Amino acid sequence: MIAFGFVIGDRLFPMWFFQGMERMKYITIFYALARIIFTVLIFLLIKSEEDYWFHPFLNSLSFLVVGVYGFLFAYKKFELKYKIPNFSEIKYWFKKSFFMNMQNFLAVIKGNSNVFFLGIFTNNIVVGYYASAEKIIKALIQFAVPLFSSFYPYISRLFSENKDIAINKVKKLFKYFFIGLVVFFIFIFAFSSKIVLISSFVISSSNLNFLSI
Repeated sequence: MIAFGFVIGDRLFPMWFFQGMERMKYITIFYALARIIFTVLIFLLIKSEEDYWFHPFLNSLSFLVVGVYGFLFAYKKFELKYKIPNFSEIKYWFKKSFFMNMQNFLAVIKGNSNVFFLGIFTNNIVVGYYASAEKIIKALIQFAVPLFSSFYPYISRLFSENKDIAINKVKKLFKYFFIGLVVFFIFIFAFSSKIVLISSFVISSSNLNFLSI
């Protein structure tokens, strides 16, 4: 329960609004502020093993503060006017975004069901190797998330203004993305054993290459 403030703060923080307005710097500033608050409070308040509960509490508190402040900042900075939508508006936007929401829902199901089904048809050792490799890959992929988040509103605006220009821009970006993806997989394959050693507790040298698979 003490960590639930993270969920509230994350939902309150208007990341979607800053992305739509192409003001990515505010996202960076506010999230950096949350990390700074969390880190400072960790050093000030955690003195012994009995203070372990401070870690989730402070993480929750820092994101809650930033979420509330980010919400109020957007309201004042951009002179927003809030209103409660009526049922017809909710129904319209729900239908309009249905396929996108369904895609996100299925992506979450797919991303979290692999280990479950693997556990049914294999053993704990295979599940352990797969789960470790999947977590490492997902952690590395997170480095690209800010890049995609930055380009998404820009490309969306281009599509609304000129579809042909937007398609040409996407083709150019895809070329760089493909090159980056090839470099990424080469890096993973070449340094898989070292990545596993650094990021997990695998000790046996015979088991270090499962990430490259």
